[in-house]
Formats: sequence, structure tokens, C-alpha cells
Amino acid sequence: MGLVFNFSGGVFADLPTSWVTRKLSDVFWKDNLALTKHELSIVGNGFTPEDLGERDVIVGDRPYGSFLGFSTRRLIVPLQEDNHKLLGRYRSAVRTEFAVGALGLGVAEFVQTEIHQIYRAIANSDQPVDPLGWDNQISQGGEPTLLLRASYEQRFSVIFRCIEQQAGDCERSVQPYDKKYFEATWLLDGSVGYYTNIAAGVRMRLGIFQSEFWDFDSSQTNIISQGVDTPGNAQGKRGVEFFIFGGLTGRLVGYNALLQGQFKDSAYTLDADQLNRTILEFQVGPVISFPLSKSRRLGIGYLFSGRTAEFSGPFERTHSWGGLSITIGRPPVIN
Repeated sequence: MGLVFNFSGGVFADLPTSWVTRKLSDVFWKDNLALTKHELSIVGNGFTPEDLGERDVIVGDRPYGSFLGFSTRRLIVPLQEDNHKLLGRYRSAVRTEFAVGALGLGVAEFVQTEIHQIYRAIANSDQPVDPLGWDNQISQGGEPTLLLRASYEQRFSVIFRCIEQQAGDCERSVQPYDKKYFEATWLLDGSVGYYTNIAAGVRMRLGIFQSEFWDFDSSQTNIISQGVDTPGNAQGKRGVEFFIFGGLTGRLVGYNALLQGQFKDSAYTLDADQLNRTILEFQVGPVISFPLSKSRRLGIGYLFSGRTAEFSGPFERTHSWGGLSITIGRPPVIN
């Protein structure tokens, strides 16, 4: 379970943690000829074993665990030297992220218990039971943690609207934020910290949309393409967008503090040899976005995600979840 509040704007470029994301992105791109975007997210996540009614440790299943904190993210879209294909001038994107927070706080237990109690009152039922094992969570009582992440994504296929141009000349004339029907990208991703891993995958969008792939991220907090205001891009020209998203990612896991624990002693953790080092993940779902006014947009998206088993043992299982995202506001200016 989890809840995330995500904010975008140039004001977040001056946060102390944004210095870290800026230095990390400089490793990939130091040239000033790039579009940039800054974000701040407040994040709360919780993880539990399958049986919530057991107060004692359930050996063989995953331990209780939670993360509460915030992250700053920086997006860079480099300007490529390509005078013949305008869309190709922005064909890749670099994202960097720095997350700071704590493991083992009591917020997840409080929220989950309250949700269960409210649901039982509404449904007039004795189910679901309250979670009883949170005292056994990873780093119970609280422990600081952090994560550093970087990803690279590049477009390798796009089908866009061409009316006046011949097929061979169409890509040369298309501008960013022109209407598109299909788009596909490939990506590389890596994280170091409480979740240490590397990943590679592909993403696709199918529908009617004008936003660019760099507006869109398959993480639960960024599935809605707001788009941005750029020179020559009048926001009022963007109409309704609707598309189906799909993604497939292979991940190689080195360390997971929410399964293995961190520095502080925990009542129960999984051993390193119990982790499944290779994981396959998927994401799929619909997104709709439309203007509320000349400068305001509303976006609604649902993302269904899943991954193969993260650990081995008697309680080994695949994991799937769904999440609803709602975005309202003025698309940030990108410069």
C-alpha cells in the first residue's frame, strides 16, 4: 500500500537535495542545451506478509516494512544536433532521483489499521482483520535511509499524425507536442540505497496524445502526462489525450532493505540467499487528460502493476497491485 503527493516546478530546483540530483545528472549531460524539469514527492509505502492476523513473526514470508520520506527528481531532455528531424532533436531523456526518509516508523501501521476499521464499519463486516504484526517490522522504531537513482530513456518508434506531408517527409516536419498515435521507448535504470538494483525494459503508448515520452513515467506517481509549456507550444492547443500504456522490465536485484533489513537490528529479516536476484515486472493501464481551462489540465490514470516473486521459500508468490492517480494543475514551464 502507499500514498504519494507529487509536485512539479522550478522552485524545487533550489532544495538542498536537488543539488544531489543535479550533480548526478551532470555525469550524463553537462551541456546547457537541454530541457529541465524539477519535482518533489512526499512518499509513504507499507509492505506486509500475506497473513495479517498473526502477531508473531511468520518465518518464510516477507517481513513487515515501511518507508516514509520525500524525494527530489530532475528530468533532462538533451537537445540533439539533428536539423533534419525536429522530433529527433529530443529523442532521449535522463532522470535522476534522491530519496531521503526513514524505515520502521509507525505511520504505516496507523494508516492501514484505520483503513481496515473504516471499511469494516461501512461494510458492516468483521473482515478484513487489523494487521497485528507491525511490531516486527524492519527497523522498528525508525531508522534513517536514502536512495539514489538514475535512468536513461530513448525513443525508438513513433507514429504521428501526417496530413499534408508525404510519409518520407513527415518526421522531418513534425514538432514536439504534435499529435501521435503510437510511441515506444527503451530504458536503462539503476538505484543505490535501501533498494539497490539495475534494470532494462521497454515502454509503449497507444492512443491519441500530444505529450512527449519524457512527460510520462511508468512509476505510480508519474503515469499522467501533463505536458509542459515550451517556446512555441501554446498550452491551449492541447486537447483531450487518451492512451493505453504498457511496459515490461527485467530487474537484477543486489539489496532490498525492506526484506533484508538495514543497520538496525530487526525482529525478522530474510537472508541474502532467500532473495530472487532476477525479477520481471509489468505495468499496464489507461490514462485520460483534458484541459479545464487555457492553462489548467485534469488527468486521471489507473496503473495495474505486477512482478515475479521477490523471495523464495514456502510463501513465495507473485505480487500485483493497482493504483489510481489524479493530477490537476498548470503544467510546469520547462526550460
